[in-house]
Amino acid sequence: MPNLRQQGPLPLDASSAPTTRRANPDAGTWRLLQIINHDASCGTPFRSVALFRRRGKAGNRWDNVLHVAGEDDTPDRSGRAKNPSGLIGAVDNVLHLLRMFEEHETIRVSQVAQEMGLSRSTVHRMLATLSHHQFVEQDAGSRAYRPGPALVDIGLSVVTNIDLQAISRDALVRLRDETGETAHTACLRGPDVVYLDAVESTQAVRASSRVGWSLSAHATAIGKAILADLPDTELAALHPTGELPTLTARTISTLDALLTELAAVRERGYATNDGESQLEVRSVAASVRDRHGRTRAAVAVTAPSSRAGAGWAEGVAPTVIRIAKELSEHIG
Repeated sequence: MPNLRQQGPLPLDASSAPTTRRANPDAGTWRLLQIINHDASCGTPFRSVALFRRRGKAGNRWDNVLHVAGEDDTPDRSGRAKNPSGLIGAVDNVLHLLRMFEEHETIRVSQVAQEMGLSRSTVHRMLATLSHHQFVEQDAGSRAYRPGPALVDIGLSVVTNIDLQAISRDALVRLRDETGETAHTACLRGPDVVYLDAVESTQAVRASSRVGWSLSAHATAIGKAILADLPDTELAALHPTGELPTLTARTISTLDALLTELAAVRERGYATNDGESQLEVRSVAASVRDRHGRTRAAVAVTAPSSRAGAGWAEGVAPTVIRIAKELSEHIG
């Protein structure tokens, strides 16, 4: 418990006070004796004072403890500080439960109920819901719960994205050096691409970094390289109206036209952008896959149209494809 101060014996009877267990099993058993509310208008920096009695770890004595609670940690009757206002209790409980896997390989209903101060029936329902969505799974023998495939996949996806940014830097430097133009890596987020990293060309006139940008995937080479690996059903779900937003007069504007373009991308192994996201800029991109063959991102080289004339895309495409394959070999 935060901000505890030891006090001497106080003439209060704790015999009728409720007994509750703290989340920390080493904290002993607490009894709430009294909560004294204070008027904040007097200028004191706290809202309430709670008096507890604590049985020590050995269980052989009770200590009187005074807890001065601040604005955001006024204790409830269990002796645990209240959460900040605006939190959803059920969601908070589920997240607390999932974080138990940080310290435990498996968890049990009785263990969760004791640590979180919830009834076994409530914990059963929480775990049943998480199991339905594959966030946890129950061992048939021990009946204990362990992390499910959905929870593991989320963790791996986050790690993969972090690793991608770290690993892609060397690949982007090589791509920049071999082509002389700005290199990017990006990943798909819904119908858009988010640019993760870039290494700019050293030439005075160059395509600038787009790190942090989010653009319509169908309007970029790097986005089309990723979209080409999706089935047509997923592409249709991204654009249910069949109409696509345009960034320039050259941007693909219909789903049918996009499907035709992506078929060509699959056939040649790389995607292009000729002034579709930004006028006077051209780009070539190829997708990056993990060891399971799933597309995780794409790399692209981008140049001003003044240097990227006829035959430029065909000339840099083999380098882009090779760098993408090399990067794929380093992704788990």
